Amino acid sequence: WFDEVTRVAPFQNYTLSVSGASSRVNYYVSGNYMNQKGIIVGDQFRKYSALAKLDLKITEWLKTGFNFGFTDKNADGIPANLEGGTISSPFGYMYVHNRDSVAPGFGDFPHQLERYPQGQTTTSNPLWRTQEYNEDRNQNYRSISFARIDLPWGWSKGLSYTFNYSINKWEGHGAALQGPEMFINTMLLPELTDATLHLVDANGRKSNSTRTDWYMNHLINYNRIFGDHSVDLTFLQEQQRERNSSMSMTARDFSTAGTTVLGVNSLELGNSALYVINTGSGRLSQAASMARLNYVFRKKYSASFSIRQDGYSGYAEGHKYGVFRAGALAWTISEEPFIRDRPGFIDNLKIRLSFGENGNPSVGAYSTFPTINTTNTILLGGNTQKVVALNNLANKNLDWEKTTALNLGLDFALFKNRLSGNINMYNSNTTGLLLNRAIPIMNGFNSVLDNIGKVNNKGLEIQLNTVNYRQLNFFWNTGINFWINRNKVVSLYGLDGNQDGKEDDDISNSWFIGKSLGAIYTYVMDGIIQKDDAEFIAVYGGMPGDIKFRDLNNDGKIDGSDRTIVGYTKPNYALTLSNTIAYKNLELYFMFNYIAGGGKDNWYLGNNVYAYVPTTLYAGSVANWVDKEYWTPDNPSNTVTRINYNNSAFNYGFPKPREFVRLQDVALSYSLPSTFLSKIKMASLKVFASGKNLLTFSKWEGLDPETATTFAGVNSFPVFKIFTLGLNASF
Repeated sequence: WFDEVTRVAPFQNYTLSVSGASSRVNYYVSGNYMNQKGIIVGDQFRKYSALAKLDLKITEWLKTGFNFGFTDKNADGIPANLEGGTISSPFGYMYVHNRDSVAPGFGDFPHQLERYPQGQTTTSNPLWRTQEYNEDRNQNYRSISFARIDLPWGWSKGLSYTFNYSINKWEGHGAALQGPEMFINTMLLPELTDATLHLVDANGRKSNSTRTDWYMNHLINYNRIFGDHSVDLTFLQEQQRERNSSMSMTARDFSTAGTTVLGVNSLELGNSALYVINTGSGRLSQAASMARLNYVFRKKYSASFSIRQDGYSGYAEGHKYGVFRAGALAWTISEEPFIRDRPGFIDNLKIRLSFGENGNPSVGAYSTFPTINTTNTILLGGNTQKVVALNNLANKNLDWEKTTALNLGLDFALFKNRLSGNINMYNSNTTGLLLNRAIPIMNGFNSVLDNIGKVNNKGLEIQLNTVNYRQLNFFWNTGINFWINRNKVVSLYGLDGNQDGKEDDDISNSWFIGKSLGAIYTYVMDGIIQKDDAEFIAVYGGMPGDIKFRDLNNDGKIDGSDRTIVGYTKPNYALTLSNTIAYKNLELYFMFNYIAGGGKDNWYLGNNVYAYVPTTLYAGSVANWVDKEYWTPDNPSNTVTRINYNNSAFNYGFPKPREFVRLQDVALSYSLPSTFLSKIKMASLKVFASGKNLLTFSKWEGLDPETATTFAGVNSFPVFKIFTLGLNASF
């Protein structure tokens, strides 16, 4: 079944562009077509786009430009059920006609998929849902224009004004229909012959939504050099606004109409008592003002200071605006005489120190308001009445989530630029995080959106570029990028409910004071219960083949008090290594990517219950789809449970390492010689072949360790291996 729901997926991408320029006019026009089949049957994506750019130099002091773009996207269809394709037994029928040898009459339906391949209704054909009609389309229209005035006269030399304006309109269209044929029991000949008895189950929906947004800014800049002094002063004022509207209709039960032949274009034929109609409209506004001063003395000493005010309409009155400051100092040491006058070793050396604040308005346009639910009903006087109820608590005190960061950096180039790169260290604190905090249910709700806590984040980033060899027609360059990151929760709610003198953790959300975000808080697996573990069974229960959990507090029982942090879902280290090797016009590029969690037990983990307890799916009716050495009396495994292990008592997630090394990119290209191209009137011609995600080395048992994607997820997709053949030509 896995082979039936997956495929080699062709990908086509074509771009054609025309450009030209003169002393006063610069233009560019391009068109693009992309067609991508998904690796899961039923999944596809198509896109058409066009772009036109025009820049005009009206006078020596006035420039203007216009960009126009259009994109049409189509993602129609529903992908096959990869979960079913992974776990379904191969013993079954894909098509109805396959039953004809044992049940005459089914051969009359040669193209009809079998809904229940195994002959029982607990598992269905993974391809069944691909028959459903589905539309997912959108169009995007956008334009950008600008005008720039440079004043070249006298004292105003270096003064410029730029006006930018863009407008964007997005239109989305969706539709779906489950006709009566989607509900038939294909094991019954009468239903294959006449599906109309399922018209009562048929349903469809149609939706349209639009979003129009515009952006406008005014930019005044003054840039002058006075002897050893360079000054760059900038003032910015900008505004953004977004308006959106939506409409959707859902209909079901087409038994009165007797047909769904007109599909989503006749939803009004459904049972009017079951119509669901939703309409919506929204508006969001943002504004910002900024002033920034950059100063350089003798090309060696640099300073920058800025202040910015941001406004966001999603906050309540008194909280709509946030003010954020930033400053930076830099010293270009290589411009000092004691280095500059001794060339050959240090080509560039610069040290940087910066401080900055920024705000995060990551709440919706109406998140400070309570929302209303109108779908609830009550029984009143023997009649059903609709009622209006609150969905959530309002919080008019919501404010900006603010991050304050300190950065120290070093830029360098040595040995005639054969070794270059930069090193950055940072330490930031985020306060007032926008999160849902738990509250007593006596309030009528169990959570409310609030500004809570403080998180510290620090790390080191290193980028190195080396020229390993460069002679005549051959060169070899290497790039290395490494980062290490640590964060920890400094504070949450400021509560000390147990009066132990320490702020309380939020165990329900796995937030722990002094620990990193993304903690996996669970039991500690200590192997598998064996037949001779009679003493353990007498104290803690269980049976041979079950998980043996560690009693961390030694109280003679396994319960929630025995949970601890066993790892984290976030990585602590990442490393990329790239190489470019070229000989004449032939070039090879490849890059490896390494991500890990650090610690002696590699704490970069993800829950992977599907790979270790196959009975998790379909209430245990499917149990043999993972090929493992399960515990049996004759195979006393200490890592894998018995095949019918019941995981419901502890709901253990089986956290497993996600460390991996991946050959992420490989590209081989050849550029034809200019001497040949000149004869055929071409400027350049390059042919290339590339591959992406070609190899992954990991102990993770799933589809992708980087995203912790497991086997048998309903909408889980494996990491794609992409092979590309291409041609770049210009005239």
